[in-house]
Amino acid sequence: MYFSPMALTNKATSKEALARAGDIELATEDVKIYGEHFAHDRRFRIPYLRSLAVLARYRGEIEQAIAYLQEAEKFADEIELPGDLWSIKAALGELYLAQSKEEAASHAFAQAVVIVRKLSDYLESETNE
Repeated sequence: MYFSPMALTNKATSKEALARAGDIELATEDVKIYGEHFAHDRRFRIPYLRSLAVLARYRGEIEQAIAYLQEAEKFADEIELPGDLWSIKAALGELYLAQSKEEAASHAFAQAVVIVRKLSDYLESETNE
């Protein structure tokens, strides 16, 4: 069976919607299938880890969700994916807030802002050329 990596990447981002709708079993099964096919590839491991983080959060496993996001953060930084990195930092900030770790949350949000500003500056310079 062939699975399109991009289709699965987009599908992986829908796990939060499934979890919020209460369909944790379907979300878990989708993440499992995604992981079986693409978790070995660093680029596609990022959405896999993010999906695992979403599931962990909805099970109340905040520390595990943070660990998944920190691993995703490492990969996004290593392969220079600022578009993924800023949103991972923001998600970490939200998890830190859920733990009442305001300083850690503030730091994560500030890092996300710096990345977004750099992306914005880059895009602005590209359009002005």
